[in-house]
Amino acid sequence: ILTWKDPVKTGKVFGTIIAALIVLKSVNLLNLFFRIGAFTLVTSAVAEYAGKFVTGSGLVTRFRPAYTTVVSTKGQKALECLANRLPALEESVQKLIYSADIEKTLKAGALFYILFKITSWLSLNTLIFTATILGFSLPAIYEKNQVQINAAVKEFSALVGEKASEYSKVAQEKAAPYIKQADEKLGPVSKFIKEKYQVRTAGSTVGSTSSKAAAVPVETTPVASTTSGAQVVPE
Repeated sequence: ILTWKDPVKTGKVFGTIIAALIVLKSVNLLNLFFRIGAFTLVTSAVAEYAGKFVTGSGLVTRFRPAYTTVVSTKGQKALECLANRLPALEESVQKLIYSADIEKTLKAGALFYILFKITSWLSLNTLIFTATILGFSLPAIYEKNQVQINAAVKEFSALVGEKASEYSKVAQEKAAPYIKQADEKLGPVSKFIKEKYQVRTAGSTVGSTSSKAAAVPVETTPVASTTSGAQVVPE
């Protein structure tokens, strides 16, 4: 819907949302809800009481429809659907937070930064209106320019990784003198650790392996000679 692949369907949804936002801004729906609710409940109570007082049977009880559980049934189905999709959604959010895909995390971070700026400038109603317009425009723009946007994000990700490695190298170089001083101050403790956890080199490993291999005697297996049963015919 958001990519405008079906303009008629997308136009209907977009127009309905915009109209609802305009009505929401113009009309106090909460006040209207309580007003209609109060009128309905009082009217129902008066009609029921008047019917019982006059005829002995309430008018509302006589003409009311049967009790139903449509809302709870549909709500239960919606909650079950949400519960089934919630684990995948939770996993996606965690992957996004822990940068399982750096490009996606950067895109989400940029989107959150844009929303942060928008929320500091606009009111709630204006924010919802603006978010609706952006929601129906940005996906289409991204789909048309997907290659360029992905290339820019990938280049930015590579630049960030390069800068991070440079800063890490600089930090290691600056920390090296302090590590050396700590090693000298520790003295016997540092020496004990180095002797306790010696690092075996490849040369020592190969040498020990070759010496062990030389010490193992090689057994020879006699080969039995076989003669064929064919006879040689003299000339």
